[in-house]
Amino acid sequence: MWLAIAMLVCAASGWLMLRPIRELQDFPTRVLLIVLWSRQVLQAFPEYTVGTSIGGLSLIAITSILMAALLLAVSDPRLFRLRYFLPFYVLFSIIVLSSALNGTVSGLVRVSAKWALFAGILILTYRAVVLFGVSRVMNGILWIMSVPLVLQLLSVVLGYSKGNESDGSTSYIGGYYHEALFASVIFTMIIVSSLRVGGEKRTAVLLLIGLVSLLLANYRTAIISAVPIVATFFSRLVLALWAPQLRTWIAAIGISAAFAALPLVLPLLPERYSDVARFATNASIVTQQPEYMSFDQRMTFSGRIYLWAEYIDAYQNADLPRKIFGFGAEAWDGRMRLYAHNTFISYLFEYGVLGVILLAVLMLHNLLLAFRVRDVGLRFQIVAAHIGFLLFNMATMPLWSNEGLMLYAILLAVTWALQVDYSRQRHPSVPLPVRRDRPQRFRL
Repeated sequence: MWLAIAMLVCAASGWLMLRPIRELQDFPTRVLLIVLWSRQVLQAFPEYTVGTSIGGLSLIAITSILMAALLLAVSDPRLFRLRYFLPFYVLFSIIVLSSALNGTVSGLVRVSAKWALFAGILILTYRAVVLFGVSRVMNGILWIMSVPLVLQLLSVVLGYSKGNESDGSTSYIGGYYHEALFASVIFTMIIVSSLRVGGEKRTAVLLLIGLVSLLLANYRTAIISAVPIVATFFSRLVLALWAPQLRTWIAAIGISAAFAALPLVLPLLPERYSDVARFATNASIVTQQPEYMSFDQRMTFSGRIYLWAEYIDAYQNADLPRKIFGFGAEAWDGRMRLYAHNTFISYLFEYGVLGVILLAVLMLHNLLLAFRVRDVGLRFQIVAAHIGFLLFNMATMPLWSNEGLMLYAILLAVTWALQVDYSRQRHPSVPLPVRRDRPQRFRL
C-alpha cells in the first residue's frame, strides 16, 4: 500500500515541477531542478534504490554518479576558476594525499563522487541565482520539497513510522531510509525558505512547517541547528516594526533577554535536549578513554559521546604521520562501529590535523563571505544559515551524505552569487552566459 502511495505522490510532484521548469527558461537550470527532484524521488523508495545492488553499488549510488556527470557536463568549466573554490581545492588535495598514503583508494573514489555531485549543484545553482535572482531559484527548489513533506504527512496519518535504534523514540520520515537523511532535506527546505525575498507571511508559514516536520522526524540536531535561522527571520520581522534608530537597541535587549532566560528554559526541555546542557558543562568527556565511561556517559547524545571518544582515542594512539594526514578517506568503514556523527571528529580521524584545520578554515571563510552579501536583509539570514549548518555538523555529518552536500552547495551558491565585489581588478573575471532579454553581461 505504501509503495502505491509513494508512487502517486512522486507522480503528482512531477506534475508540479513543470511550473518552475517552464518559468526558468535555461537548460542547465532545468537540469539542476530535475536532478534535485529526481534525488527526492529515489529516496522515497529506499527498499529498491538503497537495497538493490548492481556490481557492488546500490542503485542510488549509481544514479548519484550519473547525476554528477550530467551536472558537470552542462556546467561552464570556466566557473571553476572562481576564487571561492580555492579552499576546496586545498582541502581536496589533502584528502587525496591522505588516501594515497593509506591506500584507501575505494574510499577516495566514493568521496570524489560525492564532491563531484556537490560541485555540479554548486556551479549550476550559482549560475541560476546570477541569471534569475535568488527568490526565483529558491522558489523553484521549494517545489521539490513537496515530495518529502507530503510523504511525511501521509506517514503520520497512516502511522507509518521508524523507531530510533539508539533510544527507542519514534520518527516519521515518510518512508525515507534514515532520519538523518530526511532531516538534511527538511533543513535544506528551511534554509531555502529563509532566503526568499518578499512574501514574509508565506516564508513564515514555510519555516513553521519545516520546524514541525523536523519535530515529527525527531532529529534533535537538525531542530537545534534550525533555531538560529528561524529566530533570525522572526527577529527581522519584529525589528521592522520599530524605527530604524531604535532597532539596534531593541536587538541588543532581545539578545540579552534570551541569554538571561536560557538557564530557566533548559531544565524545562525534554530529556533528549537536556543532554545539550550536560555536555556544554563537561565537553572534555570526549577525550576520556571510552572503556572508562559510565553507562550514563556513554548514552549521552544517544550514544554519540561514546562514539566520539572512540574516534579521538584511535587518533591519539596513531603514529605521527597519521596524526598529521589521518587514516584516509572513509577509513572508519571496517574500523569503527558507525560513522562519527561529527564532521570535525571524522575529518580529524580520516585526514588528520591538516584536514580538520582546512575544513574549519573553509567553513569560517564562507561564513565571513556571508557578511559581504549585498542585500542587507538577506545578509543576516545567510549568516544565520551558515551558523546553523556549523551546528548541524557538530552531531551529524551532512558533508558525508549527498543530501547534506546538496544543502551546503545551495547555501554557498547563494552566498557567492550575492557578494559585493570590492576589488574586481585583483581577481580574474569569469564571464557568465546570460539570457537574451538581459542586455547587461554579468562578470565576476
